[in-house]
Formats: sequence, C-alpha cells, structure tokens
Amino acid sequence: MHDILARASNFKAWDGVRYAADLAARLDGALTGVYVNPSPMYMLPPYGTPDLLEAMIENARAVERDAYASADAFVAWAKQVGVRQASWQIAEGHLPDALAHIGDWHDLLVLERDPDAAWSSPPELGALVLGARLPCIVAPAGQREARLDCVALAWNGTAEAVRAIHAAAKDKDGALA
Repeated sequence: MHDILARASNFKAWDGVRYAADLAARLDGALTGVYVNPSPMYMLPPYGTPDLLEAMIENARAVERDAYASADAFVAWAKQVGVRQASWQIAEGHLPDALAHIGDWHDLLVLERDPDAAWSSPPELGALVLGARLPCIVAPAGQREARLDCVALAWNGTAEAVRAIHAAAKDKDGALA
C-alpha cells in the first residue's frame, strides 16, 4: 500500500491525518490529504430565497478558496513528518461519494474517529468504510503513531472479500500468519 488517502476534517491543522502521515512515512508511500466541503445543494432549505442560495454558494466558494490555499502548507507539514511524496486535494459534495471517487486512485483510506468531527459516529464511519470500496483504517482520535496491533475487518461476504482477507493473512513467504 503505497498511495494513502487521508480525510482531513479541516484544512488549517492536520492532526487528524497524523496517523496516515506516519504510516506513509513508514511505508515510504505517498500521502494525499483531502478536504471535502459539503455542497450547498445538500444544505438548501426547501423554502430558501435566491439571496440565501447566493450567500450559501458564495460561502462554499470562500471555504474552498481557503482550503486550496492550504496546499503548500500541507505538503510542507507532511514532508516535515517524514512523508516522501504528499499532495492536497479539495472536493465538493457528499463525503461518501467524494471519498469513493478519489479513493479509486489510492490503495488505502485512513479515517480518524474524532467524536467532535462530522462523519465520526459509528454509523457514519461505517457508511464511509463500506462506501469507499477500498481498504480503510479507522484510527482513534489523536493517534499519532501508525500502529496496526488491533485490526477489525468489515466485509460483505463475497468470494472476492474472502480471497482478499486470505491473501492479507499470508506473510511475505506465502504462509498463513
């Protein structure tokens, strides 16, 4: 796993992607931090006026401009913590859909379970994990060191899932671990 995608719940500090950065550094992999701004179309009240719609869209655009401006700072931070290659992406839309789309270009998704952040309740995290269509690690809030000593598997019971779990359980010599 060399291309790691990490969801950033904000774009001003990257404590929530520290676990992913440590993992990328240990594996000599690439790290992509992604901030997904909710689309104003998901938040529109059914009774909104054109002025309200305009204000909501302009607010979303301002947030996205600020998030884009964080790219250089994110890359510099990632390199400072040992990541060889880092990039920063911004998306707008529904978080599960955006992560599934961006995840197509990655080997692993890392999510932080921060009870104070949106999309961090168990049902929401479950929706993100199952909707991502790629391996995921859900790290505890504030976890900085990439430890893999406790792992839970979520799978759908298909033959492909069983084969993937069986392959992952083998060590480098092909013996079951």
